Amino acid sequence: MKNTLPICLLITGLAMTGTASAEPSITAVTASIQKTEPGKTAVKIVVNGKGLDNAICALRVNHGDGTSTVRQMDASKQVKFPLVINKTYNKPGNFRISAQGVKSGMYLKCLGQASTKLSVEETKP
Repeated sequence: MKNTLPICLLITGLAMTGTASAEPSITAVTASIQKTEPGKTAVKIVVNGKGLDNAICALRVNHGDGTSTVRQMDASKQVKFPLVINKTYNKPGNFRISAQGVKSGMYLKCLGQASTKLSVEETKP
């Protein structure tokens, strides 16, 4: 009987951690052009969210050009909302940038999703 109590406490602690991890959610995505030069356009992507206090989650940002970035949000490691990603587009076009939760390692997926549109024009020398 002496071993039963610590095992029950450990299981309860894990359950509480798992519940807290599901709370963070994505609320918005914005993208703004920072700098242009011939063949390159630097863009600042900002993912906003809520509920990350004392919790963790993971998300993927799809850049709309076939590439993506996965980030593990963890308030204790100072990786929290708003999340800023700098991205360079090498060709003109219309891009749909989106963010949604994904499972990554021990990180559960963030709740919610958001997207925005970005238009990159050709820059000439």
